[in-house]
Amino acid sequence: MAKKDVSPVNGKFNIKGKDNRDLVLEFVNPSDTDKHIVEELTDADVMDKLPSPPPTWNGQPINWFSNFSVYNKKDGKKNGYANVAYTIALTVENGKSYFVYYDNIVHEVTDELKRTGKATLTAGDPPTGSHP
Repeated sequence: MAKKDVSPVNGKFNIKGKDNRDLVLEFVNPSDTDKHIVEELTDADVMDKLPSPPPTWNGQPINWFSNFSVYNKKDGKKNGYANVAYTIALTVENGKSYFVYYDNIVHEVTDELKRTGKATLTAGDPPTGSHP
């Protein structure tokens, strides 16, 4: 399995994505860095937590390229998915729309990424993808 905990560098977690589509996760409140564990999923595991068939946007396929989990930390171990504010930042490509999936719903984050360079989330387990 290609799951591993990610150590922060200067408060930022670099999450590896398929096809070199990496993202950077950073907690809104920097003190939350020590209270949580960030895990990245790579390779075939990116699709592990998506339903089958994978979610689409307006009937069009989404290229799910990144997946990670944010856990509460208790005694140095994972203790359930966190519900904490954090941002993800990634390189936005012209003509692409960007999505995250949580609560069994596809959420578009394109406008926020274009406007601020980051999307703010609180879900502990969101895959990230783009279309087309």
